[in-house]
Amino acid sequence: MLKKLYLYDLYALRRTVLPFLLASPAVALLAFGIIELSTLLQTENIVLFTSLILLYFLCLLGIALLNTAVLFIVIFRYYKNFFTDEGYLTLVLPASMRAQVGAKIFSGVTVSALTSVAVWLSFGIAIGLPIALSVDATYFFSGLLDVFASIGFGFNGLSGVLAVISMITSLFAQIILLYAAITLGSLLMRRHKIFGSILFYFVINLVVSAVNSLFSGVLGIFLSTANSVEDLSLANMMSYSVTTLLNVALSFGGYFAIYSMMHKKLNLE
Repeated sequence: MLKKLYLYDLYALRRTVLPFLLASPAVALLAFGIIELSTLLQTENIVLFTSLILLYFLCLLGIALLNTAVLFIVIFRYYKNFFTDEGYLTLVLPASMRAQVGAKIFSGVTVSALTSVAVWLSFGIAIGLPIALSVDATYFFSGLLDVFASIGFGFNGLSGVLAVISMITSLFAQIILLYAAITLGSLLMRRHKIFGSILFYFVINLVVSAVNSLFSGVLGIFLSTANSVEDLSLANMMSYSVTTLLNVALSFGGYFAIYSMMHKKLNLE
């Protein structure tokens, strides 16, 4: 049942999310075209040049906002399915609460991951491609990797694996904590569901930020004593590892909070 609900959620989200995913690289190509046009014209007209640059940065802003728009669509669907009049139909489906919550989490993470790939690819087209075409591409990208490696952000071996795992767990933690805030706000503040959801989101973010600040302070002390690239690489691997563990803890904690609250809601109704 989990697989069926997951595929159904993806199919339902496809209609509203797909246009945004397609718009992202389209806007990136527009930004790339603006840069190429400004290079081709080599205009001394300040008004025209300023207009092109402003339009370029508006394109970059649009790409960033696409990610926010898709995330809003995902969390609004969760809210609509469970906490509006539609929630009655959702709760009487012949599926366990665990399957329903799990399907929403996995579909949300899948869409969020696809959106992140689309956004980063779009930024690569809008920013990286013009630079790569203006110099030798191999030299540019190898130099970029060398810069990351010089500050300890390597993408090979264990460090790369830890970075990927950290990003994946971050996607889960982000979606689950958003769902947890909506669940708590909607069930504990029934007359002001949206306000309650926003309030709990800020409270959860405040707690998470405090924990991250504590960890960042400890990591900063370690970095201040680093004397080599190896020390920086070790610090970044520690950062990936601790971030992953924190994301896993937040994900499990958020999931059990959602499940227990929703299970209680189902029993009461």
